Amino acid sequence: LRRIGRYRAIPEIPVDSAKPRAVNNPGGPPHTTQVFTHGRRGASLVELVVTMAVIAIIASIAVPRYARAQDGACVDAAARRVVAELQAVRHRAIVSRTSATVSFTVGSGKVRVGGIDTTGLSCAGGGFDLGENPYGITIGAATWAGANVTFDPYGGSIEGKFTIVRGQRSRTVAVGASGEVSWQ
Repeated sequence: LRRIGRYRAIPEIPVDSAKPRAVNNPGGPPHTTQVFTHGRRGASLVELVVTMAVIAIIASIAVPRYARAQDGACVDAAARRVVAELQAVRHRAIVSRTSATVSFTVGSGKVRVGGIDTTGLSCAGGGFDLGENPYGITIGAATWAGANVTFDPYGGSIEGKFTIVRGQRSRTVAVGASGEVSWQ
């Protein structure tokens, strides 16, 4: 007799038998049996190859979709950050009654802020780089001269927009003449 799992004692079954056998389960509920299978050792090579082929097909579909979804999420997050930064700089220009300029380096992710004290802003130190992790963004075309947007002491600005790009995903950030900032 040997002990298996939660069952008390199970009689030994000869290993030479290749067919499944049912054995009464002593001590268990009445009229129940336990089935033992002997002779089958594992999956065949054909089964393993078919399984690997199915996994490869699923991966070839899922990986590009994941990359596109990640690009879209990074572009959206970067657009939200740029809008928040521009709104904070505009607010700081109004409060300090000075002009503030935000410069974008087209072809990279660098954003620089000048003309105001950036202490306490998330762009403290004069700017930030969207090309770094977690965004990995480049700034595309801008409609302002020199890719600069300037907020006057009243919060107004010259109307314009620029794009941020990662992979094949892009978003447009727009600044209106009254200084309102939005993204599409």
